[in-house]
Amino acid sequence: MTDNNSGPSRRQVLAGLGTIGVASAGAGLGTTAFFSDRTTFRNNYLEAGELALKLDWQQTYNGPNPKTGVAEEHPVNAYPDDSGDGIQDLGGIKYSSAGDTKPVFNAAEIPACCDCEDEEYYVTYAGDTFCIEAIDGDVSAETFYDYVPAEVSSRNEDITRDDTAVLFLYRDDQGELYLFIVLDEFGDGDGGAASFKVEGAEECEWLSADWVVQDDPITTNDDYQNADGNLPATADWVWGEERTDGGVLGTLEEEFALRITPKLNDAATLDPANFPNFISDFGPVERLIFLSGDAETEIVLEDGITDETGKLDPIVVHSTCGIETLDKLSTDVYASKFYPDQRSLIELDDVKPGDEGEITFSMHLCDNPGYIWLFAKNIDFDGELAEYLDVVLWYDDDCNNVFDDDEIEIFSGSFSELLDLLNNGKESLPLDADPKNPETIDCFDPETGYCIGFTWEFPVRQFDEIDERDNNDVQGDSLKFDLGFYTEQCRHNDGPNAGDVTPINPDIPE
Repeated sequence: MTDNNSGPSRRQVLAGLGTIGVASAGAGLGTTAFFSDRTTFRNNYLEAGELALKLDWQQTYNGPNPKTGVAEEHPVNAYPDDSGDGIQDLGGIKYSSAGDTKPVFNAAEIPACCDCEDEEYYVTYAGDTFCIEAIDGDVSAETFYDYVPAEVSSRNEDITRDDTAVLFLYRDDQGELYLFIVLDEFGDGDGGAASFKVEGAEECEWLSADWVVQDDPITTNDDYQNADGNLPATADWVWGEERTDGGVLGTLEEEFALRITPKLNDAATLDPANFPNFISDFGPVERLIFLSGDAETEIVLEDGITDETGKLDPIVVHSTCGIETLDKLSTDVYASKFYPDQRSLIELDDVKPGDEGEITFSMHLCDNPGYIWLFAKNIDFDGELAEYLDVVLWYDDDCNNVFDDDEIEIFSGSFSELLDLLNNGKESLPLDADPKNPETIDCFDPETGYCIGFTWEFPVRQFDEIDERDNNDVQGDSLKFDLGFYTEQCRHNDGPNAGDVTPINPDIPE
């Protein structure tokens, strides 16, 4: 792998991240006698990109609960954890299944990389990210939509577009927030069909929201039911020539996250019982856009949609976004209601046979793709406890803190063997963005979350299973270590070969 000194090349999560360099140049030409002329390229500007690795985590422990004294699985700590209950949440939106209820979103979907302003909302679609503003109005949502029953259409020409699905957030004269979905333009177009599913976070509690505007009766499709039984807001729409369709969902809580899945044209999931006279020979919805700030600012999410390409990626909208790199966090982040005094990621002082724990790390590269390694250093063994602990490291595809049958193992063995492999960065373990392709080690994409699961267990062993010793031999033993993630840019970088566990520079920077 090569080291490109012209740009950012390496970062580690335990050190400072994301420095920016600026270079500028001016150009000028001297004058001469007689006729002369001058052309100047002014204010030339180059800015170095960033390579920032942000981590979040969820840790659980199956052992004595310090609150109840009962040996049971319970959260230890998490980041982000705005509520302080040891379960991942950002702005009140839960991202971890460590609690009693499975959330709509998971840790890979935490909007870690974000530079939106306080009054902006964070939108992601098909790998692209946007900061958008709600449209502020001085009338109610119903009035702003301007639904005319006799024409079964919205007559607000500012929010409709020909052959276009238009979405935006609207804040009414009372400060309440709504999601608008408007399809096509009155007086134009050939009609069409669309289905939308809108999922919310925080146990779907925000779905006190309802369809406050229904342009035609909105039907609910049971096929959209979530695995946990929650029924998100859904709608099937069909509209005729020179008409519109759509609806308004609200009110939304100040802290919310939405996943909006559009299915347009022939991809619409229409129930024939609800649409017995539906004629599919309509013109397609050709564009999907999000309005921001006013009715004129368009963010085009998808263009050139046809009947065959109407099944689109979800649109995700977050009210809160952005987490810090670890070097900017205080040790208070490791505390929770269960362990209020904890100042390290792992800090357990009464581990006994039968106990086990799990940490799911979610990795987010900001701005640029990169290779990522896992390493350990500052290892201190006091006794033989590390030899007795069994550990498994794996790619947790669904970020559910469980090693599922279809997920890929990275390492299994004793804790001692893992730390030997990772010790001092000399044999750092390269991680793979596409582990199902064993031929290469692939770069991790920016603005995308990837989860790595790490579980340890102190198994109950009978005498002589390990060199004629039993677990009593490790009473009072301990181990200490630092665990870190290291990244290098992919650009101008040959990358690690499959099976090669040595970075270009084994001296991991402090």
